[in-house]
Amino acid sequence: MTDKMTVAIAAGGTAGHINPALALAEELRDRGHHVVFVGQSHKLEGRLVPEAGFDFVPITVTGFDRSRPWMALSSLWRVYKAKRTLGSHFSKACKPDVAIGFGAYVEVPLLGWCKDAGIPYLLHEQNSVPGLANKMMSSHAARVCISVPAARSVFEREGDPDHVLMTGNPVRRSVIEGDRVRGRRALDVPEDATLLLVFGGSLGAQHLNERVASLKNELLSRDNLYVLHSTGADGFEDTERALALMPEEAKRYRVQPYIDNMGDMLAAADLVLSRYEWCDPLFKNFIKFFKNVNSRYIIWNTFRVGVLTLLFTYPLPIIFALALNEIKNGKFKRVAQTASYIPHFISVVVICSMLNRFGSLNGLFNDVRALFGMSRVDMNSGDTYFLLEYIGSAVWQGVGWGSIIYLSALSNIDTSLYDVANLDGANRLQKIRHIAWPTIMPTSATLLIMNAGSVMNADFQKILLMQNTTNTSKLEVLATFVYHQGIESGEFSYSTAVNLFSSVICLILVWGTNMIVRRTSPENSLW
Repeated sequence: MTDKMTVAIAAGGTAGHINPALALAEELRDRGHHVVFVGQSHKLEGRLVPEAGFDFVPITVTGFDRSRPWMALSSLWRVYKAKRTLGSHFSKACKPDVAIGFGAYVEVPLLGWCKDAGIPYLLHEQNSVPGLANKMMSSHAARVCISVPAARSVFEREGDPDHVLMTGNPVRRSVIEGDRVRGRRALDVPEDATLLLVFGGSLGAQHLNERVASLKNELLSRDNLYVLHSTGADGFEDTERALALMPEEAKRYRVQPYIDNMGDMLAAADLVLSRYEWCDPLFKNFIKFFKNVNSRYIIWNTFRVGVLTLLFTYPLPIIFALALNEIKNGKFKRVAQTASYIPHFISVVVICSMLNRFGSLNGLFNDVRALFGMSRVDMNSGDTYFLLEYIGSAVWQGVGWGSIIYLSALSNIDTSLYDVANLDGANRLQKIRHIAWPTIMPTSATLLIMNAGSVMNADFQKILLMQNTTNTSKLEVLATFVYHQGIESGEFSYSTAVNLFSSVICLILVWGTNMIVRRTSPENSLW
């Protein structure tokens, strides 16, 4: 790579993507680098990029419409064709040294081609809520540049604190150097007049257009007030009809689909009215979590850990209690009970220390593997053996302690029932099935409902202590996520919302389990 690079930039769709890209491109060009743009000719970039004097490679893509999933195949086909177009172009021209995506779907073919060709690429996110394209392409990005701190959590990468950089939003030099006198002269607005600038982005904002148009008479009733209203291409005709400006009114109220010289217009304006992406404060933190690129994995990991733990820790105490109940040797029974209770009282810190020690290359677990001719592995690295160690330790600690309540229920069995069963010639399994099991059935049903409510509440302490630099992202569950966001990052509202989501899921699981119990055994349901 030489000092002078060839930089490929993908930006399209809206001015919010294109103008920051052009600002960066202009700076790169001033420093002697060659910049080539990738975009769609029929979109806004097809006009703005050539006007700025940059090379333009046209491609055709279609966004992923999540409301119409059946269109995904055609979108992927267009991405594939666009990648082939770019490959053919760059084979004839100079290959880029680096690529930069600015968050539109048009970046997917370029960055996908760069990934296949071994060319590094960066992402720039202008918004607080990242778009789908940037989230899709972030996993292989060398760096992600953000404009607002709220977007950081979406792109953070474990073990790489510099992966996300706070750069701000690039601003074109033409905007910075906007001239008030020049702008007012272009609009024929007197210097002593008040100029209101209205715009809702390059695509416009329908609600803003409609509301401002409804205020036309009130605005024009104010002496010496001028209005410049940018409607967006889609809303221009409707807004023109709604305004129905007379020739005299049109001198003070100018409406147009797009503002090319935004720098001069901003400098000329006394007041700017634009759109704001409002989000109900009640739901904004929930929306933020679900738009987090890791939220699905965190939920799935929590559910997986909880369900598997329930599958092993719920039936085994029952089996253990039934087995102990069949032991007639009182001394042996007491020793077995006491030995099974002891692990419950061992500190979680000690348990995790034992797991770390036993799972090391020279630990007990690997000694056992070696006895069977298996290779030694570091069980503490990554998440391969996490579930085995987590569930195994939960069973070891919980089986004896969990059996106490069942043994208490079994102690109330009338011994005469066993005498009658013996006279009838019942074997041990038949006595367990017809005497012991019906006795503990109400208790087991109640505990099943209660345990179902804790599926999403994985053992926070144990998982946190089992995390290390190699597995933190893989071992993240809702409880640890709430801890990291609430305690470490101080985002208490955000962490509360995530915890509330977990509580709602637990409530649904409790209700669903109770409904199942009520259908199978109505007398044992809680309500």
